[in-house]
Amino acid sequence: MIHRMLSRKTLLGIAMTIAAGLSLAACGGGGGGGGASPPPPPPPPVSRTPQKAVFMAEDTTLGQRHLYAAGDEGGDLTPLTTAFANPDGDVSAYALSPDGRTVAFSADAEIDGEVDLYLIDTNGGTPIKVDTGFPVNTPINRLFWSPDSSQVAYVANPQGRAARGFALYEVFLVDRDGSNNRKINGPIGSPAVVSVSNPIWSPDSRYVLQTVKSLDPFQVDIGYNIYDTSVGAPNSTRVSPALDWRNGESLDSRAVWDSTSTRIIYKSDFETNNVTRLYSTAVDGSGTVRLNGPLTSGGDVYSFQLSPDGRSVAYIADQVTDRRFDLFVRELDGTSVSRLTASLGSNRVPTFAWSPDSTRIAFDDDRTTANVRELYVANVDGSSTTRVSRPLASGQYARLPTWSPDGRSLAFVSDQEEPGRAELYAVEADGSNERRMSRNDAGGGFGAKVWSPDSTMLAYAASQEDRSVLELFVAPADGSANMKINAELGEDEEVLSSSVAWSDDGTRIIFSDYYYEVFSSRWEYLDLWIGTTDGAAPIMINDTFDYNGLHSY
Repeated sequence: MIHRMLSRKTLLGIAMTIAAGLSLAACGGGGGGGGASPPPPPPPPVSRTPQKAVFMAEDTTLGQRHLYAAGDEGGDLTPLTTAFANPDGDVSAYALSPDGRTVAFSADAEIDGEVDLYLIDTNGGTPIKVDTGFPVNTPINRLFWSPDSSQVAYVANPQGRAARGFALYEVFLVDRDGSNNRKINGPIGSPAVVSVSNPIWSPDSRYVLQTVKSLDPFQVDIGYNIYDTSVGAPNSTRVSPALDWRNGESLDSRAVWDSTSTRIIYKSDFETNNVTRLYSTAVDGSGTVRLNGPLTSGGDVYSFQLSPDGRSVAYIADQVTDRRFDLFVRELDGTSVSRLTASLGSNRVPTFAWSPDSTRIAFDDDRTTANVRELYVANVDGSSTTRVSRPLASGQYARLPTWSPDGRSLAFVSDQEEPGRAELYAVEADGSNERRMSRNDAGGGFGAKVWSPDSTMLAYAASQEDRSVLELFVAPADGSANMKINAELGEDEEVLSSSVAWSDDGTRIIFSDYYYEVFSSRWEYLDLWIGTTDGAAPIMINDTFDYNGLHSY
């Protein structure tokens, strides 16, 4: 049976967190008499700590967007916000703290168009209104909690817009209790010449990286600033090399922190215009190091990914031959670069994945036959390279590896049984015990594949029953069974692949569905579901909603 808990509410976003403990206890029997042997003791209670979904939904009765929380066992629905004084008021953005206890959100709850910042406990209560001191009609959006859940960074534009219509964003911080609201970026000019946005917290919650964007004549990322929260006084310092947008120089705003919170890693063309390289810079702006090896003429660093332990970086670059992309690895505190792939001619960008312990990388490569991409596992220094997929014929592939959390298995997509018909497989990291996980009778495509936290189950989105409809399935790690999780979908509906996530204990899966609205030419998000792996019908958390894809579960 489908349990409908929100009637006619439109969901716009979701986050998942640990809720207060509940348990489902098994009942024990009574004792016997007459000298008979006593009955065996009752089994231990079956208990779990439910998690809570926090989501934004449109209450069509009130005509307002509000925040709600619901337990992942189909109960404990809690409105976090209720009817606003402003009849046209809406929650416009929100973010859940990493510890799952507090939600920060912005809303024009009191006066139409006057957005304020609030904080509220996930168990409900009275929201704390932050005294920002902003002018009326100041948008507040893009909220970012510190990893230790003590502060929220957010982006606002209290100065309105520049003469050319660009929003003049600045970055602010506020403590968890709503106090100590302050701007952390330096002056942006009067009239403004830059905009500051995209705050990224360091792992230790001490620093906030900000991206500085030019306004004249184009919006180009031209610098990184870092703010030190331990100092207190305004102290944002430029840490990236000086860039001049008039020469076409720019940064890649997707910078990351290393594990020690002492360096940032990013791409830029500051050395040579239109040649993108990979760099590391210390928090005080010193010691900028080029991480990639020498590039061939026309070569660039295409993408990069830090290892889970934050000590090494893998990057894709056409470093050896222009337009032939290879995978390289470098330790951040080292000097040598290891090439892992040995492409024989393909210009396709390899897919790769770090092992959970950061010692190995799985990747696809055409090192045996040109344009036949097979799956390999290698140590980060390029040694002990092992093919883990079958030998493939011309036109076939094995790609998109995903490690199990215990580091023992890999899931990947391949058409190795029938060219042009993909299936999902799992294999041990040494290439043994390959098994097929999917049953792709319709010959459709695949979306997300997500291992359960204990590595015993694999959830995946696929069009395996109808090649035009993406649905959610689960298979045990040994591939012995295959079960659909979602309920029957309506016409033109399918599962939103990016919404799939497991509960911490591996007993629940959260996902949403959506459909394509022909008249508006856009995707409309529908319902939020909690599924299980025991064959029970999924629970619909709400009815008719618009989901924006934000969640952590």
